[in-house]
Amino acid sequence: MNIGVIEIMPLGHYTLVEALIRIFCADPKNTVTIYTDKSGFEILEPIVQHNQFSATFVIKGDTESSVDFLSRVGKSTHDRLYIATIYKYYAAFLKVRFNSPVHLFIHNIDDWFGLRLVNSIKQVFSNLSSFPAFVTSVKAVANVGIKRYLVAKLLSSNSKFVVLNDALKAEIARYIPFENIEVIPFSVYLGARPDNSGRDGVFRICIPGLLSAYRRNYRDFFSAVSNHAVELRDKIEIDLLGKCPVEPSERSGEVLAEVEKLRSLGFTVYTYTDKYIPMAIFDEALSLADLIVGNMNVVLSDTSSYGKTKDTGIVFNMIKAAKPGLITSSYQVTPELLSSTVYFESYEQAVEIIRNFIKSPEKIEILKQEARKNSEKFSPLAVYKRLTR
Repeated sequence: MNIGVIEIMPLGHYTLVEALIRIFCADPKNTVTIYTDKSGFEILEPIVQHNQFSATFVIKGDTESSVDFLSRVGKSTHDRLYIATIYKYYAAFLKVRFNSPVHLFIHNIDDWFGLRLVNSIKQVFSNLSSFPAFVTSVKAVANVGIKRYLVAKLLSSNSKFVVLNDALKAEIARYIPFENIEVIPFSVYLGARPDNSGRDGVFRICIPGLLSAYRRNYRDFFSAVSNHAVELRDKIEIDLLGKCPVEPSERSGEVLAEVEKLRSLGFTVYTYTDKYIPMAIFDEALSLADLIVGNMNVVLSDTSSYGKTKDTGIVFNMIKAAKPGLITSSYQVTPELLSSTVYFESYEQAVEIIRNFIKSPEKIEILKQEARKNSEKFSPLAVYKRLTR
C-alpha cells in the first residue's frame, strides 16, 4: 500500500504519526509519505532513518499557506491518506479536494458529532466583556458549521473516521455508519527495551500528559501522598511527564503550586519547562517508571469524558513502554490491558496500593511481566494485521 500522513499542527501529535509509520512499515512492501512542517521533519526524520523505514517527507514551506500546502497534498494519490490533526485549519481542509481516500482522526467526538451549536452561541454572549474570549467563541460557532460540512463531505466520499479504541468506536457509531469507522491506537509497543525502573532503589511514579488541573486531579493524589510524608518521601519519586500549557483553562499554575507543597515536605517531583519534550527524553523517562498513574478527571463537561468521547494518553504510554497502570476506577481501560492494571476508588486507596508495592516488590514485578505480554498485542505488525484483515 501507498500511505500518506498529514500532520501540520505546530508541535503536533508526533507520537501518533510515529505509530502510523511503524504500523504501515511493518509490511516492507508498503511506502509512507509524511506531509509535515520543518518541526515535524526534525522530530520524525531521525526515527525513519534509525529504523530504515520506507518513508519519505514532503515539507511545508516557511511562507507557504496551509491551503497551498494541502492543495499540493491533494494532488498526490495514496491508498489511504491519514489526517492526524486538523487543529485550527478547518477552512483550509474544507477548500481542498483530495485525490485519495481520507482517514481523519477524531480526537474529541463531542467536538465533531455532539456539535454543541447552542452551547457555542451561549458562550459568545457570556464572553461579551472580554474581546479575545469573544473572538474565540465566535470562531467556535463558525467551526461548528464547518465541521458539519466536513463530516458530510467525507461521508459522501466514503472516507473513514479514525478513533483510538473500541469504546470510542461504539460512541461514534451513534452518528455515522459502522463501515466508516476505523480504530488505530495512538501509540504502539516499541518492542523489548531496557527497563530502567528501580535502579536507584526508589519507586518511581509517572503521570504522563499536560500539567492540567482541568484534566487531572493532582491535588487529591498529592494530598494523599503527603499524609505519608515521613514514610514515603525517601522511597518514591514522582515524574510529571508533560509540558505546562499556557492556556488559563488548563490551570497548570494550580498543579505547580501543589508540586511545591510536596517538595517542601522532602519529596522529589520532576517537572519539565520546555514547550516540547523530545521523544528520546520522554521515552527514557517512561523507561524509569515503576508505575503509571491515571489520575484523570474522567468527566470534563456535560458532553466530554475520557473513555467515551475522547481517550487519554496515559493508557497509550502504558502500551508504548509496557508499564503497569494504577487507574481511577471511573475510567475503564481497554480489555487488553486489564491484567496489568490496578484500579483505585479513592486517592487514599491509591497511595495504600503504592505502599503495598513498595513493601512487596514482587507484586509490581508480576504486573510488569503482564504489561509486557499485553503490550505485544499492540506491536506494529499486530495492529497492521487487524487493520488489513
